Amino acid sequence: MKKSFLRLLPVLCLVLMLCLGFLSGRTLQVTADAEGNTEYVYKSDFTTIKTPDPDNGLSLSLYTGDGYYGIGSVVVGQREPAEGEVEQYEGELDIRAAVLYFVDLNGNCEKLPDFEPILPAENTGNYRNFYSNVVMNRPLLNADGNLVSLLENYQGYYDGPAEALGTDAEWEYFCSENRYELAVFSPTGKLLSRTPLEVGGPEVYLNGFNTAFDPQGNLLATLDEGVFAFGTDGLVAYQIPSEEYISSLLQLSDGRIGALVYTDVGLELRILDFENRQFAESYPMPEGLWSARPGESGYDLYYTSGTDLFGFKLGADAPEKLLNWMS
Repeated sequence: MKKSFLRLLPVLCLVLMLCLGFLSGRTLQVTADAEGNTEYVYKSDFTTIKTPDPDNGLSLSLYTGDGYYGIGSVVVGQREPAEGEVEQYEGELDIRAAVLYFVDLNGNCEKLPDFEPILPAENTGNYRNFYSNVVMNRPLLNADGNLVSLLENYQGYYDGPAEALGTDAEWEYFCSENRYELAVFSPTGKLLSRTPLEVGGPEVYLNGFNTAFDPQGNLLATLDEGVFAFGTDGLVAYQIPSEEYISSLLQLSDGRIGALVYTDVGLELRILDFENRQFAESYPMPEGLWSARPGESGYDLYYTSGTDLFGFKLGADAPEKLLNWMS
């Protein structure tokens, strides 16, 4: 007995379509028989994104059913050059602020009405070759319906003698600092809280690209030492250590969360056991997978590689190519 149904999969085309400045939707008819064999037939729909800030580097990050929350940045001014500093490239002195947008399925893009742009740190030390920015990572929806984002505050600067500039010794005096914050916004973009995260120092790198919530509502992110859970107070609630590098966190179709780990034999997905605060079972993963979305129709996750969309079942020998976004 065959069953047919229609699915719209707009969430899966974000990275590819944003490079071209439009949304792509696929109305996908899936036919499945009793043995689980599937056939996919789809048609393309393209909608131009009408952004108010053409140079905002818009990235759509969170699908809500009627549109996407997106993150971009805009130039809000120029900083004063430090004493003796010469602008080395166009835009070096620009001050860019992070902005949160909403894009509906008709391509209309607007800044959230109560959102105030997040400004980077100022050059209070009058450093040469100063650079700072704020990266607003992919927001999540918490249990209260508010948006939660991990903010990365970066600044780099030259703190050495003028005579070393332009020489091989210049990089010996280059300094950089990373600071991280947990920001919570209302659905209209109003900042509700902005809490510093305790990560161990300004030289520690926290990977905030793919984050997730654990069952208690702690924010999960990865450091070199493993998976860390941060409470709403910014403190580490617990950690799940890992000796191998974790590239990202992935959520599966059944709600489980796994850590994508680079090992000597290739990529593995290690499922997080929150009750015992350790890794549970692990599964080999396809090469080239670095980000994914929860799957449907028997797939644990969907991911894109190039212009192809794949479905993958944990434990399978290989992913299944479902379609090509451009054909």
